[in-house]
Amino acid sequence: MHLGSIKTAGTFANKNFKYILLNNNSHDSVGGQNTYANDINFKNLSKSLGFKYFYSIKNKTNLKKNIKNFLSKKGLSFLEVKVTNSKIKKLPRPINLIKIKNQFMN
Repeated sequence: MHLGSIKTAGTFANKNFKYILLNNNSHDSVGGQNTYANDINFKNLSKSLGFKYFYSIKNKTNLKKNIKNFLSKKGLSFLEVKVTNSKIKKLPRPINLIKIKNQFMN
């Protein structure tokens, strides 16, 4: 989602809107170039975009607790999840989006 779209969501979305940023600090799908996202304070950014709550997951410590808190909040919530860069040479493209959605929901 582009920054303008996130601002629109932060302004007009329902109060139960949840935004999840999977941050691998790279453009993995187009060659793995660095995005410099590690230099961005996503807590301050999310607040300026209209989100009421911010959560960050950087490792397995408090993973379940942070996700539970994120999902249970009544208000626009932003979650940054730090993930590693996969370094897959031939990154597969999604084919069955319904299956992917169902795996994510479970």
